[in-house]
Amino acid sequence: MAEEKVLRYKKGRIRLDEFGILHTDYHEGIELNLADAKEDVKRSKRLSNGKKVPQIVYLDKVKKISMLAKQYFAGKESAKVWSAIALLAKSPLSRTVGNLFLKVNKPACPAKMFSDKEKAMTWLKGFL
Repeated sequence: MAEEKVLRYKKGRIRLDEFGILHTDYHEGIELNLADAKEDVKRSKRLSNGKKVPQIVYLDKVKKISMLAKQYFAGKESAKVWSAIALLAKSPLSRTVGNLFLKVNKPACPAKMFSDKEKAMTWLKGFL
């Protein structure tokens, strides 16, 4: 198994686990804009050494994601870095926001909403 790598920054942290899956976890009440989205993709690319990898995003603490950030996260530049995206949300509001993101933005890589982390991880392992 590979060594786990973590990158902490102002709005949260991204870690690459021993399997090669990225985990993005934001601080409570965070709002994300386009610049944040671009930086998150760059951080992901840096942690994965440029290798395309699956990612799990923990949505429950996120307060707001701008329309431009959502479009960027769903776009071609992100799909060059992420092989698949699992959105993890347990709260009904976060699940609604995540499902709306998937319907409206139609991510360029496989993406799916989950409320169970183990199911999300099992699904993501299919994209390693």
